[in-house]
Amino acid sequence: MSELKNLSESPEAEMRRSTWQRVRMHRIGDRHLDTVELTVVLKDKAKQREALRRRAICKLMDYYSIPNTASAIAAAIERLWTPRVYSDLGAPPHPSTIVRWRKLAGPGANNLANLMSVRRQRRGSN
Repeated sequence: MSELKNLSESPEAEMRRSTWQRVRMHRIGDRHLDTVELTVVLKDKAKQREALRRRAICKLMDYYSIPNTASAIAAAIERLWTPRVYSDLGAPPHPSTIVRWRKLAGPGANNLANLMSVRRQRRGSN
């Protein structure tokens, strides 16, 4: 047993370790992803979660026919942001942010792609 330990610490083993190109693999379901692919997948899932949150907030405002002004939305947040809504959607965003989301999402806030690319549309050049 001690011989195996010594073999793994030998100069040959060290040389093999230094020359091997290792790719870190992560298993998600039945797929094996390297670190770059995993990062892309996780970022995409995070964007989708944020887009679903934006859509839920926009639909909540549409459901109660809240005008698309910062003052109306601020008053609606005070009335509508119950502990249950807080646990589902988190802390409320700034009212002017909701105004911008509703403008970009269009009528009914049904297009999830518009809500996923809010930053890109806001910057304009990207």
